Amino acid sequence: KEEIKYLISKFSNLKKISESYIVKDKKIQNIDININKRINFLYSDSNTKNLKEIITKLKETQTNTKLNNFQKFKVLDKIENLIVETTTMPNYCSLGLKINGNIVLLKNYSNKNLDFSSWTNIKKLSSFENHVLALKEDGTVLSFGENRYGECNTANWKNIKILRSSFEHTVGLKEDGTVVATGRNDFGQCNVSDWKNIKYVMACDDHTIGLQKDGKVVAT
Repeated sequence: KEEIKYLISKFSNLKKISESYIVKDKKIQNIDININKRINFLYSDSNTKNLKEIITKLKETQTNTKLNNFQKFKVLDKIENLIVETTTMPNYCSLGLKINGNIVLLKNYSNKNLDFSSWTNIKKLSSFENHVLALKEDGTVLSFGENRYGECNTANWKNIKILRSSFEHTVGLKEDGTVVATGRNDFGQCNVSDWKNIKYVMACDDHTIGLQKDGKVVAT
């Protein structure tokens, strides 16, 4: 009876260990999926700085997630905390975008209690001195900071695939090739409602440029 109890206890422990590895393995699979998404996104966004270096780093990380045996679990925490993009608002803080789409506060320059824990599934950040915008995986947009001209009025935006922001206005390219804009418009930089078949946009201080699918350029 004692031997049976011992074997049952040992089996229970092994079962728990096995279950924990199954959970970790699923986590690693999800990380692998996230890396593929981010690599594809970086390839589609020609404005990304140091594109080759970032993609190389991600591919190395992806190789680590595919290691045979239990070695891959040793790098799990390191991979989950990998920061693939950073951005700074000098008047507020510096933020980091992790591989899992979460935001981490790197440094707080203000006296305010800043909390970005609810910002999840983020694929791109765009910030200036006084505000930051985040493009989510589902095509919606989050914003934080000063909103003097309405540059952060993006709560109702949907199906955005490219997000661009200048100092005082924000532009979003939608999946259907149309464009939306909000913020300062004294030079007409937000007059994009009639744009169609756009595949790339750029927001500058007082103008907006769009590249059409046929190679033609529009600007306002």
